[in-house]
Amino acid sequence: MTQIITTPQTSPMQGAAYMILAGTLFAGINTLVQSATMQFGQISTTVAFWQYFIALLFSIPWVLPRLRSALRTAKLRCPIFGSSGRLGTKSRTVKTQEKGPPESDPNL
Repeated sequence: MTQIITTPQTSPMQGAAYMILAGTLFAGINTLVQSATMQFGQISTTVAFWQYFIALLFSIPWVLPRLRSALRTAKLRCPIFGSSGRLGTKSRTVKTQEKGPPESDPNL
């Protein structure tokens, strides 16, 4: 069964507004991180770890439903082993036509 996923149409202005909002939030968070490391004597790598950990917690509810739907498949296929299960082989048959000896190129 083929499943078609459609997304709602968004305007370019809405996309630009999201980009401006994301840039503003990014600059604000970086300013807070810098002041936290300077005023409170925190190690910058520790603050960066907590910053990314909190961002991960906020992104999990958005990522999990999309990850589950992306990983669902009706037929499991491994492109490394090919469909026959042997490393680097294909199970399809290729027909070739026999040709005579290769002609020499006069430009060489």
